[in-house]
Amino acid sequence: MSSSTFGTMPDGETVTRTVISGHGLTASIVSFGARVQDLRLDGVPHSLVLGFPEFEPYLTEGKHFGAIAGRFANRINQGRAPINGETVQLDRNFMGKHLLHGGAKGTATKNWTVSATTPDSVTLTLSLPDGEMGFPGNLDLSLTYRILAGPSLQMVFAGKTDKPTLCNLAQHSYFNLDGSGDIRNHELTILARGYTVVDADAIPTGETAPWQARSSISAIRCGLTTPRSSKRSTTISSSPMPASPIRCWPRGFPAGASRWRSARPNRVFRPMPARNCTSAPRGLAASPMGPMRGSRWNRSCGRMRRTMRTSPRRF
Repeated sequence: MSSSTFGTMPDGETVTRTVISGHGLTASIVSFGARVQDLRLDGVPHSLVLGFPEFEPYLTEGKHFGAIAGRFANRINQGRAPINGETVQLDRNFMGKHLLHGGAKGTATKNWTVSATTPDSVTLTLSLPDGEMGFPGNLDLSLTYRILAGPSLQMVFAGKTDKPTLCNLAQHSYFNLDGSGDIRNHELTILARGYTVVDADAIPTGETAPWQARSSISAIRCGLTTPRSSKRSTTISSSPMPASPIRCWPRGFPAGASRWRSARPNRVFRPMPARNCTSAPRGLAASPMGPMRGSRWNRSCGRMRRTMRTSPRRF
């Protein structure tokens, strides 16, 4: 484990970079946004995630590269949400009318505090005040990145609040497994019966459409069939991308699992199977968006805990 200065915030606060390693995997974690700046597997000459070598671009075009998006990842229509029986008006930082990733001052824009380190792990903390971006309640967050055997990079989220509120965090890395200029030779496998339909503003309409309806979009071609077993499924929503097809093949993988593969180096990014969450810890409202792909929710002593594991492996 090593720690160094990565940059300086506009207010003069120091941004640090902590490097952890183990089991052939090395991750560089930057305190600004608690982001993964670099992720490398032994024997692979390039990073598995997109990132900048300097700090300044993260303040402009790379605001969410590798960062933790929150308090609420993704979008909320018109920035309005029902919380504890009341409709709360949140920040509208997307298109001037919707909330995106927690607002203009979301968790990705904050300089987190490094509170603990080991050779293969780092823990960062952040406190968000009551009313910021319209969200009720003080919210204390903790995030631990840890490298496990496999190798895999595990992320454990914990949060505590003093009022009913929304908390829906997501790790926002962009993966590029073969080091090329695009992801045209990557394949994505998602075990799902359908996807969530979005409107022109990328807001979910509430409709879930079968995968066959997605075949009209050239960005993604799916060879999905109905899973043989399972009460669980993973849904996705995304805008059309100017890339060649991402093929989706479900058979042979656990229900709720998803897999990224690069065709050239033949390596895989595989999150853990997801479990649907129907309730939230006391004081936290359950996310209407459902669980993050590859995430697992646990309830313990009124605290929210969420873990996600990503494993770059060879086929």
